[in-house]
Amino acid sequence: MVFAISLSEANAQVSAYIISKTDITCFGSNDGKVELSAFGGTTPYEYAKLGESFDTNKVFKDLDSGYQSFVVRDANQNTDTIGVNIRTPRALSYTDSLVNPNCPNDLTGAVLLQSVSGGTG
Repeated sequence: MVFAISLSEANAQVSAYIISKTDITCFGSNDGKVELSAFGGTTPYEYAKLGESFDTNKVFKDLDSGYQSFVVRDANQNTDTIGVNIRTPRALSYTDSLVNPNCPNDLTGAVLLQSVSGGTG
């Protein structure tokens, strides 16, 4: 007597990972960017920023600074969530002092920058 047994391996759980992250370029901007990918589970994959609609696009642009959460979903509706912190540069600040001209209409006045901090360069 011969018995045939068929075994099939279940697909692994879907897992999200970050391919690249671009932080904010200037204080006050919202030009952060994240590119995701996934492995395991069953293709095709869909991606979403947490709380938003799923799409096959895995690149998220125009992100604000702060912690951002993303979800990947496979064809069997299994999901994985991943988060990333988008950083922003500090605001540019400076301390200055004024040197008044010696006489009206004289070009001897000046603005002296004593310290500058923040910014990106």
